[in-house]
Amino acid sequence: MKDVNVQISERRSKLGFYQSQVGQDSGMTQQMVQRIEAGNDCKLSSLKRTAKALGTDIALVPEEKQLMVDMILEASTPLAAIEKLQAYAKKMQSSDKKEAHAAI
Repeated sequence: MKDVNVQISERRSKLGFYQSQVGQDSGMTQQMVQRIEAGNDCKLSSLKRTAKALGTDIALVPEEKQLMVDMILEASTPLAAIEKLQAYAKKMQSSDKKEAHAAI
């Protein structure tokens, strides 16, 4: 998964927002948004306000679920995400069967 600051920068660009717009919507300055996007340390409250201004949320993702979350985030559409997850599930099922069979 990409670093939070990279995700924020990419989301802002995708939405066509300027840093100043995000700053205004989040009650911060453009310079504060710039520092967050640069990966500098910031308060959690600033990060949350920035995420909200971008129509996103912040969450912790368990390492064992990281791949699935990445598949969803990188998919171009909800249907594409479902297809990726289904293909992954089939692959995991077949590898589980092979491992179980090899253990016998």
